[in-house]
Amino acid sequence: MDSSPGEWPVSYHGTGVSASGSIAQDGYDLSKGKRFLYGHGVYSTPSVKVAAMYAQTFMHDGAEYQLVFQNCTSTEGLKVINAADNGVGEYWVQPDDKLIRPYSVCVKLISSEPPTEENGRPAADAKQSSCMIL
Repeated sequence: MDSSPGEWPVSYHGTGVSASGSIAQDGYDLSKGKRFLYGHGVYSTPSVKVAAMYAQTFMHDGAEYQLVFQNCTSTEGLKVINAADNGVGEYWVQPDDKLIRPYSVCVKLISSEPPTEENGRPAADAKQSSCMIL
């Protein structure tokens, strides 16, 4: 966490389209959480690549996308789970859903054509991303 004193560091949260509307509208709500492997809280990560692993893909106008929320996260009460402890990447568990605030939605183009057995997914260098401030 390399933020200035008092500044909330940036984190990312991968999710599905079904949850994205309420997160964008109302913020995180722990009462809607389902998985708490490392303790009760809102899970995020300083790595957008790790967050993308938890982002469900969705189709829009024949293209496949995934979305990740970009957040400001208070360090107050924050539990850090190191990559060495989970084999995936660093996780942050914020036990107070009012101390993590989504402020941007990052959308990544996965495929410009629906994946099929014949065409598979495009090469990684063909993927595009963009973010939108909430």
